[in-house]
Amino acid sequence: MLSSNHFLRYKKITGKNYVERSVLKAIKNDIAIYAVHTALDNHKNGVNKIFSDALGLINTKILIPKQNFIQKLITYTIPENVEELRNALFDAGAGKIGNYEDCSFNSKGIGTYMGNEDSNPQLGERFEFVETPEIKIEVTFEKQLQSNILKALLKIMYTKKWRMRFMICKIHTKTLVWE
Repeated sequence: MLSSNHFLRYKKITGKNYVERSVLKAIKNDIAIYAVHTALDNHKNGVNKIFSDALGLINTKILIPKQNFIQKLITYTIPENVEELRNALFDAGAGKIGNYEDCSFNSKGIGTYMGNEDSNPQLGERFEFVETPEIKIEVTFEKQLQSNILKALLKIMYTKKWRMRFMICKIHTKTLVWE
């Protein structure tokens, strides 16, 4: 038996790509294909592992592990903006891990900067060294949500005229297992 993450939707199978060739080979060798739609199949202890154990299968492995499926957004803002910014990110789909939602990691720190002649600082003046309390917000999300997450972040930055720093990091799927 072969279990997979997504159902294979084909009107006809011609063997034109490796997925179709795999399906044809399974059919020719009387191998059943069981397709489940969940991202938890890509983890060594995910849904397919549970199915395999229940069926008594041995020597199982993930055939095509997904790399960089989970992304992390790291952004910084002043304390007064934290709740509104976090909620905008959550509404866009960030912060969902397994059976949990609205997940984030937040840490307090001191942000420092000095604007040059082309700057327009939200706090302080050009050429003034500024130290200000900031909150670092970290949220994870599935890679396909990156566009929505960035649109939410940029929208709130633009409409509120907030100046924020942010970055996207790639995380290997195996690092996120919550029960």
